[in-house]
Amino acid sequence: IKNMETKIKELYTKDEPAKLNAVRNTWIAAAAVLGFLGAAACIAVCLMTKQSNINRMYITAVIISVVIGWIIISIVHFRIDELRFEKLHVNAVLNDEHETVSGRFSYTGKRIRIKKGVTMLSVDAKTDAGTKTLYVFEKKKPIFPIEKAVRVHTVNGFITAYEEGEA
Repeated sequence: IKNMETKIKELYTKDEPAKLNAVRNTWIAAAAVLGFLGAAACIAVCLMTKQSNINRMYITAVIISVVIGWIIISIVHFRIDELRFEKLHVNAVLNDEHETVSGRFSYTGKRIRIKKGVTMLSVDAKTDAGTKTLYVFEKKKPIFPIEKAVRVHTVNGFITAYEEGEA
């Protein structure tokens, strides 16, 4: 590899777990507020119930409960859990031992979901020793210029940083 006077460009930062936690807490607060509003709406429906409209109000309360419930379940499943798994991944990557791989890199087009639900993109690393499969977090793809990378830093096969230069 020529011209190895390069600067390491990190894909993960030390303050990233705190940022992820803040976003996650915001979603938790939003789900709690939505749950409170749903409960308040059901109580309001109950207070407005009369003998003449009991069936309609019952159906209204059930619809409110079901809709609010599914929205909260969606928030928990698609945002809160996803952010928790992302934070676990980032913490693991930041705290484990790094390894360096030099060569040419290209995306394989394969997407995988690792154990805790984080989506990764498969990267082929063509080195002097052969081809090695590495992974980059899907959300990091926009900040990882794969065609310019000549050396990557990895933790357990996950790309954490890169260096640009000429191969």
